[in-house]
Amino acid sequence: MISASPTILAVEVDSAWVVILVVSLTTLIATVLLRRLISRPGGIASGLLVALPLLLPIVAAAIYQGGVLPEITVLKPISSMVQNRSESLLHLLFLSDGNGRAALYAFYGSAGAWIFVIGVAVSAFMLVRRLCGALVLRRLISRCTAPEPERDAQVLFVLQHLAVSVGLCPAPNLLILPGDVSGAFAVGLRRGRILLSRDLVEKLNDDELAAVLAHEVAHLKARDVPMMLAAGLLRDFLAWNPFAHIAFRRLLTDRELEADRRAASLTRSPLALASGLLTACELVREQRNYVQRGALAVLRPRVSVTRRVRSLLAMADEGIHFDGPVRSGTFLIAALLVALLGLEAGAKLAADDSTWAVVLGSTSTPADAPEWQPAPPEIASKKKPTKAELREIARAKKESSVRRLMSNEALHTLLVSESNEKALFRQIYRHVNRIGIPASEFQLRARPVPLWSPDAFGVYRIDQQLLGKPVR
Repeated sequence: MISASPTILAVEVDSAWVVILVVSLTTLIATVLLRRLISRPGGIASGLLVALPLLLPIVAAAIYQGGVLPEITVLKPISSMVQNRSESLLHLLFLSDGNGRAALYAFYGSAGAWIFVIGVAVSAFMLVRRLCGALVLRRLISRCTAPEPERDAQVLFVLQHLAVSVGLCPAPNLLILPGDVSGAFAVGLRRGRILLSRDLVEKLNDDELAAVLAHEVAHLKARDVPMMLAAGLLRDFLAWNPFAHIAFRRLLTDRELEADRRAASLTRSPLALASGLLTACELVREQRNYVQRGALAVLRPRVSVTRRVRSLLAMADEGIHFDGPVRSGTFLIAALLVALLGLEAGAKLAADDSTWAVVLGSTSTPADAPEWQPAPPEIASKKKPTKAELREIARAKKESSVRRLMSNEALHTLLVSESNEKALFRQIYRHVNRIGIPASEFQLRARPVPLWSPDAFGVYRIDQQLLGKPVR
């Protein structure tokens, strides 16, 4: 038994946050396995497959969730709640010891509202952070200049040729970044634009520059800019979900590696792209405008350069053969399988109405804790009971009196056998309603789950039973 004011974290299996976590993990594992199985580029369809762990959990939670948040509360002795004439709704919990006995407690307060506030605050911070990055990027674009026809004629020609090669019509606009910003970026939700720094144009040779431009064209062709924006918003909305961050990072890595493969296949020169990538990273590190670097990092977080270079070197080792893109139907079928798996996981959770709880505190039964026994029913008999029998009946009624037990200030833990829980619940319900304390009609029983030694905390499964209002 828990002896003194323990804390309990109760989690309904079908609550929204459990559904989101389970569906996120399930779909994340499935997409990772399928993406490794279908290892070639797939354009928009492959991006939709990898983005499912961000979108599907929200859909499943909207369909299947029963509650919203977990409940964190303190368990108080029922006598203290009655003596203080609590005006909040009284919930009774029988905390079983696994040996046929249980200790009676009452829920005191709840931290569900604080969990909601913390979750909203984390998500709001991430969304504000993204909004600030978008504003800085917009200001940066306003400072960009158009390319000079004579000076940048070769760059414009290569960009036009690449756009025609991938079927990107119209060709994206090219803008030159201001002198204090380095790198190459693809932006634009409707018509794509490529932002290119002057120092990158001057540092790269023709092959490296063509490969870098091909990488950004591949992003625009696959609609990665709006896809990553939507995925980032979903990740920020569920910022408290660790699997959302993992899924977003995997989506970002997938889109960068796919753009590298498409660019290398387009230019037939993966080594040039690897060299251009390393040069661009070196220039970005030397950039001193930390505000704009931070804003761009929010909107376009970087993937491991080492992994990208290794992937390009592996392509170069394969010779001139490069894997072409897979038809979108393959990825759409895979996405359908993942969606069915995630929705099935959500449906399984919705069908389970159980509640799991972690109780923090010592798990020892007080040696002096009284055990409640109901008064024996009076048996009708023609024979008049003796004085000794009357005294025994009066003593049994006194010991089973809920009113007397609830007025005992020294009472901290009341034990009861599981066979007598229903009778005790009805008597307490009748008593607290008589003195004006609102009480729930649900009887809650927490049974221990034998996972480990419950010295510091225990894991319990909570079952509830609607008993209805007892007859007075």
